Amino acid sequence: ARLATANDCFTVFVAGAEKLRLPAAMVGRIDLGADVDAGSDALRLAADHRIPVAFVNGLGAAQATLLPALADYAGLHLAQAKLTLQPDRALAHARVLVAGKLRNGHALLKRLNRRRKREDVAAACEALKRDWEKAEHAADIDAARGFEGYGGVLYWRALSACLGYGFTLPRRRDDPHNPVAAVLNFTAGLLTRDMTAAVSRAGLHPGFGVLHADADYSDACVYDLVEAFRAPLSEGLAVYLFNNRVLGKDDFTPGAAAVRLTGAASRTLVETYEFWMARPVKNPRTGAFTTWRGLLLAEARALAASLRDDTAFAPYRLDY
Repeated sequence: ARLATANDCFTVFVAGAEKLRLPAAMVGRIDLGADVDAGSDALRLAADHRIPVAFVNGLGAAQATLLPALADYAGLHLAQAKLTLQPDRALAHARVLVAGKLRNGHALLKRLNRRRKREDVAAACEALKRDWEKAEHAADIDAARGFEGYGGVLYWRALSACLGYGFTLPRRRDDPHNPVAAVLNFTAGLLTRDMTAAVSRAGLHPGFGVLHADADYSDACVYDLVEAFRAPLSEGLAVYLFNNRVLGKDDFTPGAAAVRLTGAASRTLVETYEFWMARPVKNPRTGAFTTWRGLLLAEARALAASLRDDTAFAPYRLDY
């Protein structure tokens, strides 16, 4: 396939025939697989519209990303840096990020257990609730991270109990031979690239974060913001794919280094993810309906507004 342009549109050609044409204004993110060629005109059009372009490998992981210039938002970036350097504000921000992640994990488990009514999952939900309440009063950022880690142990054990057809993942680790881990890595990669696009469009610097430490080559702001959405958009999707038999054991190919999705399974995963992201969802800040991808952008813009106004930020909250 080849990515090209026509006027202010992106076009996709396969074997010389045009298969897709989209106005640049409708595109939020571009991923280029290993077998895709992209013309310089397409890359420049993406830059003109502040569209991140990721080069991804066969496992769905980004190897490099082209991002728009950041210089236009120096004032906002200074506000981000101030947040990370002021201990009291940074701690308050870390508390709400951890509590938000744990709360949304709790909400997902409640949804998944609505019909199952498993006592072990219900007990994990009660423990998670106590954990996020403690996180809201963490003494320092390391303590907040500790509550996040403890909550993660509870969460993954309960989430694994909600998986069917012989699939399990009792703890979240990068197990290269576990199909569930492979799917979670794939969905998390897609979600992270969508949040990267949202952060870029909101004018935020991707490298300034609080819960995730600032470091070279690390998009700490992206990782901070994506935490609230992992449960509904990465982990919830993975459970759906397995429990509804969209993916099964035959969709994975074992290898010496790692299990891999087949080509057909990878396409199915991406198509399902895109359908998932296009579903309508209410923006709790405005009450208006948008898509999940629109909600990611709203989340990044809400953080930018809170930094400019020097007000507290409240992450997205999933209902159940």
